[in-house]
Amino acid sequence: MTRLLVNLDEEGVRPVSSVLRTTDSFEVKIVNDGSPKHVHLSVKGDAERYVSAEANNVYVEDDETVEVVVGPTPGKVDGELEVTSDYGSDTATVELTVGDESDEETEGSVDIDESLSQPMKPDAGDDEIPRVDVAVVLVLGLAALLSLVFSFVFEGFQVVGVVVAAFAVLGAGFVWFLSRYSDGLRPKD
Repeated sequence: MTRLLVNLDEEGVRPVSSVLRTTDSFEVKIVNDGSPKHVHLSVKGDAERYVSAEANNVYVEDDETVEVVVGPTPGKVDGELEVTSDYGSDTATVELTVGDESDEETEGSVDIDESLSQPMKPDAGDDEIPRVDVAVVLVLGLAALLSLVFSFVFEGFQVVGVVVAAFAVLGAGFVWFLSRYSDGLRPKD
């Protein structure tokens, strides 16, 4: 496994190399020659989607090794590994290149058929599926019936019940009209 050595002392964060090229996961070994400090690791740029640190915020007393996991990449990807200590006051950046230049499929990749980006076309068997507008008509009809019942039971709410019932009946009629004179609520091809 590839290893990047980072020295941490009173002068700050000092990586041994300013460039790291790898096709696999790697380790960041932090050697602390000063007082204990928190160190934060972050990946920036295009490599951010494919690279992640096992622990991005570590407390380093003497030595600490952090594994950085590189996932499958779509070829060569560039980015930066940023190593920060003292709550951002000391920062060092290492240019990071992960993956290889070959266009071969990497292990764990999945082929995606282009037809997935196209909208579905209804089949002839779709008529067997209950339509959305029937369910809407049923719910609106039930709302109208319940509002009429409540308007008779609770006399003080007659006006509210009648208004709600009127909206429910109008909504049911509108949905029935759409289902009768257009192709329902289904999207057209």
